[in-house]
Amino acid sequence: MEPEYAKWLQKAEQQQKATKQFLKKLRKKPPKDLDQRFQHAHEEAFEQVDCLGCANCCKTMSPRVCDRDIRRIARVLGMTERRFTETYLYCDEDGEYLMNAAPCPFLGDDNKCLIYEDRPDACANFPHTNHRKMHKHLNTAAHNYDRCPIVYTVLEQLKQELT
Repeated sequence: MEPEYAKWLQKAEQQQKATKQFLKKLRKKPPKDLDQRFQHAHEEAFEQVDCLGCANCCKTMSPRVCDRDIRRIARVLGMTERRFTETYLYCDEDGEYLMNAAPCPFLGDDNKCLIYEDRPDACANFPHTNHRKMHKHLNTAAHNYDRCPIVYTVLEQLKQELT
């Protein structure tokens, strides 16, 4: 991780307790315009943060890979679905497939995804800060707060706006 991106991690760790309290309040009484606020903060965060300078998600997390992802990626790699699954995935206790390695085997040395156009849906939708009905995704935001500078930036902006 680039040094400038390491700074957010230290800040996130320092703000963890306050952020959990903020999200707890937000769960109890979300503002009516919560989705719009998240969307706006999400867009601003992507203008400020270069994901390729970080790639912490690809280096430390194992995304869920659905059947549709398996079919698509196996086809692109010229593998059978079974071979792709055996090579790159494991099945967790909930019966869901996840990448079996971190960093992701498809992360290039330049922090670019080698299968970007065909990456799993969970990767394409990350960091999950622009969903409709965001009040249902606040646990995900809390989970990713100290894993992604985008999530950190979004939540810090919302804390300023809403407290």
